[in-house]
Amino acid sequence: MQIRYKNNGAVKHVANEVGQGFIDAGLADEVRPCITAPIPTPKTTWEVLPGEREGQSPFVHAFCSGCSHHLISPSPSPTTRFQHCRTLETVPAEIGKKHAGMLADFRQGTDRPSSVSPAQSAIERKRFERLTSARKA
Repeated sequence: MQIRYKNNGAVKHVANEVGQGFIDAGLADEVRPCITAPIPTPKTTWEVLPGEREGQSPFVHAFCSGCSHHLISPSPSPTTRFQHCRTLETVPAEIGKKHAGMLADFRQGTDRPSSVSPAQSAIERKRFERLTSARKA
């Protein structure tokens, strides 16, 4: 144990029984080490990713390599917060704009591949051409 003598302020390592004797006699105080975990440095990467499965909308993903925390938000707003490394971050404006653009594309269907095969598309195109030519005649 560590003790600090009251008469001169010297700090010494002593056996527990000896230290407790000095403390009980009022000649010393126990020195307790201050143990605090170091605060990790925030290292956040933000990205907008498409939905993982067909029919899922894009989402915002944040990852901090300092503390290994994740944030996944399918609909980020200006009030969305990412708490990590004893800090509180909001979604960056450029990430919010990118998500809004990808979400608009998703809702219009322009970002999704067609579920119709190229062969089926060719068959449908020929059928459509025959129908339109029959109407003109």
